[in-house]
Amino acid sequence: MKSSACAVANARTSRRNFPYAVGVNIANMPANDFRRLIRQLLESTMRIHAPIVALLVVGHAIEPSTARRIRMKLKTSHIAIAAPALALLFTTCANAVITIGNGQSINLATILAAGSDRKVIIDDKMFTFNTFTSGSFAAQSVTVVGYISSTTNSYGLRNVGFDLTGQFGDFIPGDGRSAEMNLRYTVEVLPYNYDRDVRICDTHLAFDGVASGIGSYARVDETVFDLDTNDFLGNLSAFDIAGTTQTTRRTDVADYCDMYGTHGYRAFQVNKDIKFLAAFAGGSSSATSVRQEFSQILAPSPGALALLGGAGIIGLRRRRN
Repeated sequence: MKSSACAVANARTSRRNFPYAVGVNIANMPANDFRRLIRQLLESTMRIHAPIVALLVVGHAIEPSTARRIRMKLKTSHIAIAAPALALLFTTCANAVITIGNGQSINLATILAAGSDRKVIIDDKMFTFNTFTSGSFAAQSVTVVGYISSTTNSYGLRNVGFDLTGQFGDFIPGDGRSAEMNLRYTVEVLPYNYDRDVRICDTHLAFDGVASGIGSYARVDETVFDLDTNDFLGNLSAFDIAGTTQTTRRTDVADYCDMYGTHGYRAFQVNKDIKFLAAFAGGSSSATSVRQEFSQILAPSPGALALLGGAGIIGLRRRRN
């Protein structure tokens, strides 16, 4: 059993697919205070018309039998939450799920903290930050900001991802050493959405890197694998390379459904390298933001696939944003 506990609340409005969350430390919280907390969560949920109300208790601050009675009283077994516009921060709760919405942020060091499961939910995606390595940048200097596109694609689905923000660059020009960081993570469709045929297809990469001085560069390179089969899917690169002529590509995208003729994926593993080099004194190389987003589709049901195959159009899909 853990020495501390958390009440986790997570709600979605009935009108738009946008998460709201709040985390509360309830270690040693008196029963009356806890009941008051539940009432506050329920009242807040009702104000934003969330369709489901429930409670998840992690740890032993409340006896399991008490938690069961609360769930019975609420007449639901689903997990839900309340409190709009608040980020979910669990700096003291081991193995608590972190949920952030569009524009909400959390420090990478918090995600990677000892005892953390390193998982972050953004909309209908679970991101697991497996490793971060760098001799140039501390995890504390990197902020993860949730991203959910404001528009939907032809399937009525939004792109979901995150930004890595901070002051990045090679700040000792001309020493011949690049400043680098590597992030390895996975992205998964949450089971509820996967059961409803939501699949990932595209990987989008963008950054604001700028380099000056011949030989200098700012770049992001990443390799993507199918997490379930470990099959290599592809590489993406974004860069600004200084030379006699500037070579710049600040965005890249790969559509693995079209590339391999599939109807989407459950999960990807991404290995991302971010590098900066200011080649000579007076040169520069820097960036403040790296964005990763994933578009998604509704995969045809098995019956629909059979019909499409019989009609000879099984490889066709509607375009996504």
